[in-house]
Amino acid sequence: MTHRDPHLENPNFIWLNFSTKFYFQILKMTQNLFSQFLLKYDVFVKSKILITKGVHK
Repeated sequence: MTHRDPHLENPNFIWLNFSTKFYFQILKMTQNLFSQFLLKYDVFVKSKILITKGVHK
């Protein structure tokens, strides 16, 4: 009998390890997308305010 590491053989452990990595990758991507969206939205709102101010003169 060869000695096997139970952690490596355990599919739940492998899945947990994989999903944790995956989760953090998605979290990072979401944060990046969200900050990009906020920046674009901020610019959009500011330009809209400028346009409305320009129109209402």
